Amino acid sequence: MRLRLVLAYFVFLLALAAMAADMSLQQSPLYGQVAVLTEGPVRLEVALTEGCRLISWQLNGQEILYAGRSWGGDGYDRYKVGEQAGETRLLPPTVIDTLRQDGLVALRARFQLPGGAVLQRVIALNPDGLFIDSSFSDSDAAAWSEFAVHLARSKAVSLAMVYPDGDSMSSHPLQPKEDYSGLPPALAVTGWRDGWSLIWHCGDGLRIQPRVWSDNLSFGLAGTYDGTPLRASCQWRQEGIADAATLPSPAPFPDCAGDWSPLAFAVGEQPRAEVCTIAREFGPYGVCNGDPLFMAPLAAAGIRWVRLGSFSWAACERNAGQRDFSAADTALAAAEKEGMAVIGLMSGTPGWAGLDGSRAAVPKDWRQWREHVAQTVATFCNRVHVWEIWNEPDIDKFWKGSDGDFVQLLRVAYQAAKEADPTCLVMSAGLDGMGESYFARMLALGADDAFDLVGVHPYASQVATAEHRMRTMQRIMAHHGINKPMWITEVGWQSGGWKGGPGVVASEEIKAARLSEAYQRLTAHADVVCWYTGVEPGQMYGLLQPAGAHGFVLTPAWFALRELAMPATANLRIDATEAVTLRAGEEHVLPATIYGQQPLQARWIGLEPEWTTDNGAAPLSGTTMNAALRLRLPAHLRPSSRHLLLAVQDQHGRHLASHAVTINIENPGRYCELKLNGDWIRRVDRDGNDVGAWAPAHNLAISAGEGFVQPIRPANMGNADERLALTVRGSAAPWLEPHPDSIAVPAGQLGWVGLRARVPAGTPTGTYTLDVLIQSETFPDVRTEWHGSYSIVNPNGATVKD
Repeated sequence: MRLRLVLAYFVFLLALAAMAADMSLQQSPLYGQVAVLTEGPVRLEVALTEGCRLISWQLNGQEILYAGRSWGGDGYDRYKVGEQAGETRLLPPTVIDTLRQDGLVALRARFQLPGGAVLQRVIALNPDGLFIDSSFSDSDAAAWSEFAVHLARSKAVSLAMVYPDGDSMSSHPLQPKEDYSGLPPALAVTGWRDGWSLIWHCGDGLRIQPRVWSDNLSFGLAGTYDGTPLRASCQWRQEGIADAATLPSPAPFPDCAGDWSPLAFAVGEQPRAEVCTIAREFGPYGVCNGDPLFMAPLAAAGIRWVRLGSFSWAACERNAGQRDFSAADTALAAAEKEGMAVIGLMSGTPGWAGLDGSRAAVPKDWRQWREHVAQTVATFCNRVHVWEIWNEPDIDKFWKGSDGDFVQLLRVAYQAAKEADPTCLVMSAGLDGMGESYFARMLALGADDAFDLVGVHPYASQVATAEHRMRTMQRIMAHHGINKPMWITEVGWQSGGWKGGPGVVASEEIKAARLSEAYQRLTAHADVVCWYTGVEPGQMYGLLQPAGAHGFVLTPAWFALRELAMPATANLRIDATEAVTLRAGEEHVLPATIYGQQPLQARWIGLEPEWTTDNGAAPLSGTTMNAALRLRLPAHLRPSSRHLLLAVQDQHGRHLASHAVTINIENPGRYCELKLNGDWIRRVDRDGNDVGAWAPAHNLAISAGEGFVQPIRPANMGNADERLALTVRGSAAPWLEPHPDSIAVPAGQLGWVGLRARVPAGTPTGTYTLDVLIQSETFPDVRTEWHGSYSIVNPNGATVKD
């Protein structure tokens, strides 16, 4: 009998232990110190040094919450007190306390905010549920707090909200881009595996803000603090909530008045790796640009690094065994002329070499990839010393293989590059949206010996978040015992446009301010920072916008970068006009004088070839020189504004100074300018049916025997109706079905030419080109071109021979 009582007592103790909430500490390469809270079927992970925020939530072994993306509208806990705002995940807490009682474990974090206010957050877990408490002190100003809870979701799982609606319960599926304003303070989220439901209850002043996009549900909790803590609780049930008449009543908030104990935590910062010699020589200012026409105006801002994608495997070996470096050589020569060093980007699988024919495909034969890297590095070893291997493999648009496949790709490239040029530097691919976790997985797979430099694309809504991403990458390296220089090969903010994502700002002026802040803060972590991108039409990322065939409009961001990268000196002065109005069809002179104390060379940049009547486009030389420019503008020019640059370089080609002139073109008569767009394309199967959605033309991979529709959209930007002549050339041109030789496009409108192509069944695998020239019949010298390329693959994976 006594033995039975003892056994029963131990069973009772085990049952109590199973019911009691518990906490342990772990080290994460991604989040630093992590507290793991467990109770029954629930496991919470809280990043102590990342704002003491929830980063993972598992229910009965299934993850229903994750930390979300690092860069933007996901994964944050933010606050505002008066005019002071911020994200607590970027602000380590000043103190963290822990409370352990029977059946309860709680964390309390305090944050010293700008302006003097203190934010306190409590996360508590017991058998009744999860509880969150947020409050402010030492502030008379109104304050609000928002903390996101990110519920894992996939297309295979249909989540729904269930909430009281009159005398019954209403169920509403969670759909992207829905309006979820006006939700009640209590609701359930249902639809997980095994029938689990999460029941949320918000206290006074707090509201629920779900946001759904793609496969993600961001479950925000936000409220305005008026002295009463902002509180929310969450329970979990396995029974059918949707069939219930009412939601379960909220569990009482736990009594946290016990003895709190300080929790030791550390915010570790690894020292920055020593700056590379070549980075010290050329400085930190870089740009992404592959267009040789615009190397000069970008270099004239003081940019000394350019990231070139012309070394792409898909571009350099369109057909197996036929390597063509002409495009890469042209772009490289243009950069060298401006005294710029090059980051050679090698990415993009040719259609014939990949497992599925796409440019994001894993190579079928690693030996072919090795050969491309080896030959490319050997060919340019005296001109390019830094090689970046691939672009954003953490996004399936650019890499369809596994993490292990990419580590293999990187390792093969590293070995081949070092054999071809032992002195070169090999950079791991710049990583974007989920880059930090991808980098951690790379290192866990043993990639640490397959690169010299770490590529990063820390896109973010705010510069502080971008800087936080850099610190996270540094922390991941420290966790794995390495410390290598980081290079940012893409970062930027866009002033509107369609690209979406993080970093959309309201104006070009704000973009310029972000650029200044970014270079000043990010160069503390990275040897080189390349702005994305150098040239782009419209209100986007570009430092300049193209105008005409060779011209451009400089954005405020270009001027902001020049102020940082090429500040004025007393030893060099340019006297020239700031702005001028010119009339089409007339001759003009722009006076300019350069004063220096060393041998210099100078030239005007941004001229159309037919504008000059003297040698204004040819280099001038001397210490002091007359750099006046004589122009005669053609009569067909459309009224517009653009910039010309007077650029000054030293004898070695390094840009020392530049002067921008705004020219406003008037034209009281007839005028014309053309724009051409053909960037989107649709595949057509053997029966002539459309296949898939519209896709970027330069990423098209189709099988022999199929076809495509290539829309060409010429824009008539003149003041009179025009007839436009079309000429189609290139190796893909013979596939085209009959099309009109010319089309009429009214003034100010877009035209449309749908070019249909059928690829012959016996066409060999490889890359084929299409060049479209469009020309005004009224003004024969007004023309524009579009260039496309298409990868032809064999559907059975075998190479087709001639």
